[in-house]
Amino acid sequence: MNIRKSLLSVSVNIRSVLMFMGYFGICLIICFGFSNIKAFLPNVAQCLLLGAAIFMLGLFVGFLFGIPKNVSKNASGTYTSNTNLEEISDWLTKILVGLGLTQISFIPTKVESIVAYLSERMKNVPQSIILSLLLYLSSLDSSLGI
Repeated sequence: MNIRKSLLSVSVNIRSVLMFMGYFGICLIICFGFSNIKAFLPNVAQCLLLGAAIFMLGLFVGFLFGIPKNVSKNASGTYTSNTNLEEISDWLTKILVGLGLTQISFIPTKVESIVAYLSERMKNVPQSIILSLLLYLSSLDSSLGI
């Protein structure tokens, strides 16, 4: 029981650190808004909307890939559950790792084109801010989705 309690406390501590990092990211977006006070509201609103979209996507991906496997012990004749989500998570992981390894040289150009596309739509937001939002929030919320 002590191991379970210690693992639970570590999990709670990790989640609180990740939540703090999320709030810190929001504070950085607001600080960026103050860099151009005339366009404060559009800058902050665009960055928060982009951040929310990335955050939701990352939570979904983190949830899907973070599904733990059940350890089956059928030697004693006990029933073990088997969910389709576990199988889907395994399949997606294998497919995306395979695709990622074969297409790894094209990833930087695709990210660059996404940033350029968003930069055209968000006129007052520099590409560096958009790229940092993409990288920071996608890694943060994938961790929270687990």
